[in-house]
Amino acid sequence: MTSSVNPEEERLQELDLDLIVSGTDEAILMVEAGANGVTEAEILDALDIAHSEIKKLVVTMEQLPREGRQGEARDRASADRREALRLDSGLTTGNKLSEATQVPAKLERHGRDRCGRA
Repeated sequence: MTSSVNPEEERLQELDLDLIVSGTDEAILMVEAGANGVTEAEILDALDIAHSEIKKLVVTMEQLPREGRQGEARDRASADRREALRLDSGLTTGNKLSEATQVPAKLERHGRDRCGRA
């Protein structure tokens, strides 16, 4: 059995073991699997490989917030612009949603386009 973490989608149909694992750096929390003629030892090896990959991901995820704080001052202006855009789009979407919920007849609602026009 050759091991491959996150194989290409084209290879998924030819695999003898399809294993999905989630967990923390300390433990495996969830396993989903489909297997075709795979021994218990091979499955245990695959779980060990999966857990070692999970540990690497946890280290990376723990580093991301630290790296992000280094660029906080630089990103403050773009964060302010994103917030203004979010508020503006929320008002627009909220108004359309409010208008749409005021049309009681199903066929009338269905006859309107995305902009609320009949």
